[in-house]
Amino acid sequence: MRIYPYKQIQPDTLNEAGFKYVGGYFIKIDGVPLLNGSKNNITDEIIEAYSQNIETIYHKLDNSYAVIIYNNIQNSLTIITDPYGIEKIYYYYSPDWGLSISSSIEKLLSECPQKEINPDGLAEYLRFLDISPPFTIFKDIYCLESGCILTYAIDTNELQIKRNSLINKRNDNLPHEDYLQAFEMLLSESIEKRTGSANKIGIMLSGGIDSSLLAAVMSLKKRSQDVYAYTVGFDDMLFDESRVAQKIAGDLNIKHLIMKFSISEEIATFHQFVNSSGMPHADPAVIPTMLAVQRIAEDGIDTIVEGTGADGAIGSMPSRSHRLIFNYTSHIHYQLRRLVLFILKTIKDPMDIALLFDYTEAQEKFIRWKGWTKIEIEKLCGIQCSFEQTAFYKTYNEYKKNGIYELYRKLLISMPDYRITETLKHFKVKIAFPFFDRQLREYLEAIPMSLKYQNGTGKVLYKELLSKYIPKEIWDVPKHGFDYPFDKLLKYNRHDLPKTFLSKDALKHGLFDTLIVDRYLQSFLNGDDTVKFKIWALVVFQAWYLKHSKVSSTNINPL
Repeated sequence: MRIYPYKQIQPDTLNEAGFKYVGGYFIKIDGVPLLNGSKNNITDEIIEAYSQNIETIYHKLDNSYAVIIYNNIQNSLTIITDPYGIEKIYYYYSPDWGLSISSSIEKLLSECPQKEINPDGLAEYLRFLDISPPFTIFKDIYCLESGCILTYAIDTNELQIKRNSLINKRNDNLPHEDYLQAFEMLLSESIEKRTGSANKIGIMLSGGIDSSLLAAVMSLKKRSQDVYAYTVGFDDMLFDESRVAQKIAGDLNIKHLIMKFSISEEIATFHQFVNSSGMPHADPAVIPTMLAVQRIAEDGIDTIVEGTGADGAIGSMPSRSHRLIFNYTSHIHYQLRRLVLFILKTIKDPMDIALLFDYTEAQEKFIRWKGWTKIEIEKLCGIQCSFEQTAFYKTYNEYKKNGIYELYRKLLISMPDYRITETLKHFKVKIAFPFFDRQLREYLEAIPMSLKYQNGTGKVLYKELLSKYIPKEIWDVPKHGFDYPFDKLLKYNRHDLPKTFLSKDALKHGLFDTLIVDRYLQSFLNGDDTVKFKIWALVVFQAWYLKHSKVSSTNINPL
């Protein structure tokens, strides 16, 4: 939808865009908004908040939403996004053009003049393997950040964006046993609000604490015949946790399906995902997730319950090496750290502590994936890059004064999760994120630290509630995140993917130094797995770029 500056928007244009005329305003609501503590009509509540104090919308609404309101009297447009970044609004703005907005970046590209690759966006992708709002891979095209209010005054062609800060005024001081009861009630209510109308519910059961807890609460609140648990299994025992998940489902007496996928299915899904994505995303777990959601949808499941957001809600203590870096070595001057590192390598690092000194900026040690470093990106792309304006770095700089636990919690929240949201575009199935609940999250933020982390144990409150439902010996086993051995895709059919997409012909666009790409490629082909994330990032980008640069409506111009 394009809004021309200095012109009044015509009602017909708004009707075609899905707006409805309510209470004197034109309004469009995307997502699945839920009302907090009110049984009134959602639209009426939004209009009331807009006419009085638009920021109160964040206290009235929860879950996923993007609300767009056109005020025909003031000739202005207001856009409000949910606090969790689930619903996306992309926009392009210039003084001459006006404002173009869309929930689809592909549609936005087809309607606006700017389609060039953004060097900063490309650098962020290569460093993090994804791009966080407000930036995108395209120059001058942005994604409205979560919890933001965008206001566009059409008559004056002025655009303003304000970040709404939700203040948690909760200060519960309950006996220990009451914390458990309150948490159970809030979690149960959150699940019910998001699945109340569902007929057949599926839960992504990884075997970890978060998904097991959701399954446990659901097993008591829902009819067991309406709940189905799904687990992605792997032949490699280093990645497989299906046995633990099977024991948990059996103890809860809910139906359980272990899904394993062939390499040919995974290769086909790789192409399907990159071909249909508006931007490159290289989270390796998207491949099994997309296959799993497809299988679940085929089973007639109408709502999937997923544990995303659980880590960010209660927090997590990073590893000992992260704590040592944050508390100690990051305070040592960079040149002195390089000297210590040189000495350690000279004496062959007898204490195995070189990693505590081997970095330029402390932020980089907390990044999720082992992508390209700043120095490597500058050589690879021939650009100067800085990550200070990325969501990750800004979060780090803002919360580092709060200590490592709160910092790491905020970093977990700042990391985008396109694995689920991008996958759902392909299937007619709803998703429920119970841990994306304002009341639940405020409660978990306010509980004492002893219920979050104590004596080396994390998620204390989660584990206490889980032990109420399932014997501890079933679930209290070593865990790891949902990892996917993506390198098998890179090595499949004699390294077909990297050889195809990193060939000289495929690199003719000029975005990368072909000699550097070839050097890393040859290293990987010769068995160097330390560069697999870098190769994966390039392969995903190349597959995406070569597909989308050929589409006339998104005629991407190389730098």
